[in-house]
Amino acid sequence: MQTLCTSEQLRRARFQLEWSQEVLAKRARVSVGVVRRLESLTGPLDGGAKLELIRALQVALEKAGVSLG
Repeated sequence: MQTLCTSEQLRRARFQLEWSQEVLAKRARVSVGVVRRLESLTGPLDGGAKLELIRALQVALEKAGVSLG
């Protein structure tokens, strides 16, 4: 399993599912503000988010069938 590492990966995965930021936030059980903030970053997510938030987003995307590899 590859880890969700960049804001670009996050945006690309969400677009692949045709989900809004609100839908992703609901599925990951995080606030929509978190999704907006992370997608607005440039580059790696590690400096911009807690690991638990990144993991929650990754799990939601993978459960929906997105491969991050």
